[in-house]
Amino acid sequence: MKYDSVIIGGGLSGLAAGIRLAHFGQKVCIFEKHTRIGGLNSYYQRKGFNLESGLHAMTNFAPKTGAKALPLSKLLRQLRIPYDTLKLREQNYSQIRFPSKTLRFSNDFSEFEASVADKFPKQADNFIRFNEYIRGYNEVSLTDKYVSAKEVMASFLDDEQLCDMILCPLMYYGSAVEDDMDFSQFVIMYKSIFFEGFCRPVGNGILEILDTLEERYTESGGELRLGCGIAGVVSKDGKAVELITTKGETIQANRILSSAGNIETLNLCDTKPAGFESLPTGELGYLETLAIGGDYLDQFGNDQTITFFSETDKFRYKKPKGPYDLTSGVICFPHNFQFEVGDTPVDKTIRITALANYEHWIGKEKSEYKELKAKATTEVFKLAEKLTGIQKIEKNAQLIDTITPKTILNYTGHIHGSIYGSPHKVKDGKTHLDNLFICGTDQGFLGITGAMLSGISMANLHLLR
Repeated sequence: MKYDSVIIGGGLSGLAAGIRLAHFGQKVCIFEKHTRIGGLNSYYQRKGFNLESGLHAMTNFAPKTGAKALPLSKLLRQLRIPYDTLKLREQNYSQIRFPSKTLRFSNDFSEFEASVADKFPKQADNFIRFNEYIRGYNEVSLTDKYVSAKEVMASFLDDEQLCDMILCPLMYYGSAVEDDMDFSQFVIMYKSIFFEGFCRPVGNGILEILDTLEERYTESGGELRLGCGIAGVVSKDGKAVELITTKGETIQANRILSSAGNIETLNLCDTKPAGFESLPTGELGYLETLAIGGDYLDQFGNDQTITFFSETDKFRYKKPKGPYDLTSGVICFPHNFQFEVGDTPVDKTIRITALANYEHWIGKEKSEYKELKAKATTEVFKLAEKLTGIQKIEKNAQLIDTITPKTILNYTGHIHGSIYGSPHKVKDGKTHLDNLFICGTDQGFLGITGAMLSGISMANLHLLR
């Protein structure tokens, strides 16, 4: 069978790319090895509840009117999805909590400016200049080389703790680099979180987004093969000529777009580029524990949407030596958005994310793995109780589940279960084969909106020209 384009992976970037290609009349097929779309940002069922494997919140909120230049507005136009389809609701507010200071922000950037000026008054003017620089920066350039975000920040802000507090949410939401970020990715995340803000679709969260994308893709003529991945790419004279599916089929395509990750995609190829052996693999894994409860989660007025925390004033973002590190992380309440009367109720939930080391999770016997998960779950909830004031989370929960680097590996195929893939991003999406391209996490646009924009951008750049 032959296609104009084949897409490897049915995550957000692959689905968005597929929609774009189908809109232009291409014969396109998405091959997804799992029986469900979504990749990292997917869903699963436990005891009658729909649980999300990736979504805390959507970044890049854009109002319905007056925001045509914002990424989310561009995204919806490119995919021909009406704004009202997703029924987006804004966050209440979020916070960055360190031992000595807490910063508060919402979808109104002036609230974050005021919070920084209040807690770091000597940095107020520097912060204004820093934001002016960010507003004028072209973060989506496909030719920029790696520049340390910490070095750029230090040229504007001379308070290390303020820099750490700004970096904490940005790293947790988009850095594959230990203790730093590529500045272009820093700006992408800074704009998406602080300038634009958090939102969430009404109803079943990520499932609402996935259903919308799948419907748009199939009604536009795209073909979707679930439970059938790509096992190999056969090349000749610097060009991919055949794909071998996990079911042993031989597929031909004029162009191929892979959302599987750069190294993971190259591993499928029968030839490798020069320097392949030295490409860095991702090292940063996450542990995420959630509890679905009831009104007890509202104790002590916990109405914040997300808390990014560090238990030390010196923030660190590195692969732990042990199985997990609870000195920093993220606490999210998915029900704390500005829902309206008549909206489908969201299960009251607390989700806690922390750094994890894949080496301690992968390869264990089933009983040992289960025991480690149980230990981690108890310790995570004790920390959450300390930080939120909510008592007896584990005891009162209707449902508890914990996601580890092993889970991420199963969902995404990312080496080491690395949540954001390799620290080496392929911004232009090109590989050593003339008709094979990369989109998604390892192309460099991160987050839910960023992933979809990556698929669209690479489809526009390489598969429609």
